[in-house]
Amino acid sequence: MRNRPFAAARLGLVVIVVGCSVSCLDITVDGGPVPTPTFPIESLLLDESAFPEGWVAYEPHEPKDGFGLSVCIHYSPPATSAGGIALHAAYIARSPEEAVDGYGIWAPFWFSDREGWSAWSAPGELQYRSLIADQFRFACSREEDDEGRQVCQAVGQYGRYMTRFHTFMNPDTMTPKDLGRILIAIDERMALYLEKDTQ
Repeated sequence: MRNRPFAAARLGLVVIVVGCSVSCLDITVDGGPVPTPTFPIESLLLDESAFPEGWVAYEPHEPKDGFGLSVCIHYSPPATSAGGIALHAAYIARSPEEAVDGYGIWAPFWFSDREGWSAWSAPGELQYRSLIADQFRFACSREEDDEGRQVCQAVGQYGRYMTRFHTFMNPDTMTPKDLGRILIAIDERMALYLEKDTQ
């Protein structure tokens, strides 16, 4: 069951057909069905080619939080490394206005302060700003202990779509340069499918 802080995004009906992709789910939310795009929504997610060598993508599934019609996928670095996992999620609303509302609720939640971690801020070694998103935030946070693990995430709203990418940083498996390429790949993918959604 997802965490949903506002009633307008609760799932009303989910019918799963065995062997079907997430885009085949019959999903409605309070207020009516979410218009499905002409392409599988899994297409919005990155494949392994956007990641450093050795990263593995797992099966797409419905995220535990967010709104509308949604899908997410987890990735892991090579098994021999000590790096943490990454997540990429996509959310489709009924309208750009609903996506704006969703971004206004979920982005602050995902970037909220956590005990034992530093405040979210843009790292000096990677300043990324989306050129196509209507709203966008990228920032990182570091664990305040001896290990000092760092996580970075980007959340963007593109018309009626929203995406989130979250990853642990590691000099061996996910460097700022690697992450910069991934953020560019997300923007390129969103630009492609935004055009498809309007055809």
